Amino acid sequence: MTQPDPALGTHNTVNAPVHGPSVQAGSIHGDVHFHVGHGPPYAAAPLYPTPSPHPAAPRHHPVAARRAPAAGSLLGRWAKALLPLFLACVVVGGTVDGVIGPGRLWVKLVLDAVVVALAVTGVGAWSRLSGTGFRAGLSTALDRCTPRLLAAQPPHRLGTALCLLSGTAAFGVVQETRQAAQAEPGASGALLLLFALMLLCARLLLSRNGGRPAP
Repeated sequence: MTQPDPALGTHNTVNAPVHGPSVQAGSIHGDVHFHVGHGPPYAAAPLYPTPSPHPAAPRHHPVAARRAPAAGSLLGRWAKALLPLFLACVVVGGTVDGVIGPGRLWVKLVLDAVVVALAVTGVGAWSRLSGTGFRAGLSTALDRCTPRLLAAQPPHRLGTALCLLSGTAAFGVVQETRQAAQAEPGASGALLLLFALMLLCARLLLSRNGGRPAP
């Protein structure tokens, strides 16, 4: 540390309050260190964080609950599964309605039965040509007409469906036969669809009870 040189016109004066250590010199050659008290110049940071007196609560990760399939998705699956059978019954019922026109329901149902009998006869002819036999050919045709979603149902659901279909078909027949003039358009096709589903459900129930694997 050197004293100020009066020849250079420099002065060492302090014109304001100073808080903390300070150096007042004309020039400094080297380092300046301030040591306040007897402790280290700075507090060393701990290598490891100080444990909290209150342990943190364990984190719970919520598990997403399995949701039941939506009603819309279930109805869409059934509609897709029954669409081929529905279209076939609509075609047969529409053809009968177009040929007869306005008429009684029992006449249309008889013609629907005639169309089904012709289809069974065609299956029998195909079975003879292929050499599989009528029973095997008819069983194969029914297997192809059975929707996979219907065949996958357990026996108690098939029995419930058979009861509901039977009650709906009986109610429809009673309602249509009360009309003395003519049946509603499309009634024969709707009843034909109900009868076809009843047949498929009954066949699946018999196959389950008889031990034969369902299609």
